[in-house]
Amino acid sequence: MKKIFIVEDDEDISYFLTIALGKKYNLSIINDTNNLMERMGDFLPDLIITDNFVGQKVAADIIKEIRSEHRFSNIPVILFSGHPDIEKLSKEIEANAYLSKPFTLQELNSCIEKVSHQTYK
Repeated sequence: MKKIFIVEDDEDISYFLTIALGKKYNLSIINDTNNLMERMGDFLPDLIITDNFVGQKVAADIIKEIRSEHRFSNIPVILFSGHPDIEKLSKEIEANAYLSKPFTLQELNSCIEKVSHQTYK
């Protein structure tokens, strides 16, 4: 079972993701970025999904922190946000894929499948 690490501080979205993905994937959902690397190290994810804003941190900083750690640098990251130009933002911060909020369950699953089948350096 693939492991997905989700960084999301909105409880409703976290709940939706748990219901939507919990039977198909092993999930770890965190609602803050405290001890991010340690928590990821304990879980060792295959995929990371992050909101654009989590507490006081933006996804650019979250992704930069993840990519700076060699053992996590090749883990694909999906950005989701209500940002008006999420496509441009996701490219700028080097996310592997993005989802515009609100998104459907079908869009979520399709995005995860697409990213899961890509090859990474």
